[in-house]
Amino acid sequence: MSDKMYYKAMTWINSIDIVRNDKSRSAFLDRLKKDEDFRVRKIGIKDKAALDKFVKNYNARGRIGKDNIKSAGSYDKKTGERKDQTCRMYLLGSVVKKEKQTFTIEMQNKKTDTFKGGKKKEALIYHKSHDCPADQLPDDICSVRAFHEASLLKIMKRRFLEKFCIYTYVGDVVLCLNPYMGLPEMMQVDSPLRQYKLGKDPSVYASAHFAYWGQVRPEDYPSQRHRNQSCIVSGESGAGKTVACTNIMKYLAHLSNARKSDLGEDVSSKKGDERDVTRLISGVSPFLEMFGNAKTNMNDNSSRFGKFTKNMI
Repeated sequence: MSDKMYYKAMTWINSIDIVRNDKSRSAFLDRLKKDEDFRVRKIGIKDKAALDKFVKNYNARGRIGKDNIKSAGSYDKKTGERKDQTCRMYLLGSVVKKEKQTFTIEMQNKKTDTFKGGKKKEALIYHKSHDCPADQLPDDICSVRAFHEASLLKIMKRRFLEKFCIYTYVGDVVLCLNPYMGLPEMMQVDSPLRQYKLGKDPSVYASAHFAYWGQVRPEDYPSQRHRNQSCIVSGESGAGKTVACTNIMKYLAHLSNARKSDLGEDVSSKKGDERDVTRLISGVSPFLEMFGNAKTNMNDNSSRFGKFTKNMI
């Protein structure tokens, strides 16, 4: 048994306290200023003026006041809304004693408390692989030792903060963090198109890639053989579902054009919107959203209905 375990915290903490104690913010800014390749490739900052503006805005968003973080969090009992607060789900503590499925853990405040393991999962096993170097962080969380909710949250956070990667695999499911900023590397479609491999380089494009080729060339993907393909996009309001769907359609359009070229069809013979499948389909969205959107805490223009798009290969 490890001498450390995650214990369930489930406490609400003011967002400004998270910012104040977050060492990754200063580490990120240091790397941003020193690493030109990281700066250009990951964030798209190409000159000093753009860098200075980004750093100024980044620091401003971490301060109290105006449109930034409020001085104190609040909780509305009627609506259940928590303003400027975030939930701390698991923390790492030291195991003092174990009795069957009950663990006595010294917490980060130096006090001790008991937590239950097993089915209730108040205490979860820590493994040293959760703190591996950044270049060893897995693309698929299922490959780590002691896989559970706490390790999933920790590794997703580390992949974003240390590698600036918003995607993580859980098996063949792609989890995505909304970075609330533009990330060119996450948005651009490689040319020529990348040949994705299962379990490597997770992205929304990889999901579209496997769905497409699992239908067109199923013999290359034994696990997908003789199956219809679907890309299901789900998440809470403001999570980024609309952007993900747009990127899936963009990638399928690139695949379609590449396929036509392979078959000898001249895709440049058609003009404008007539040959841009993505633009044709996305052009329908504004009309649909006139009738079914609402304002939520995380999204001023949240879709209140499901969308289904069928790709006819």
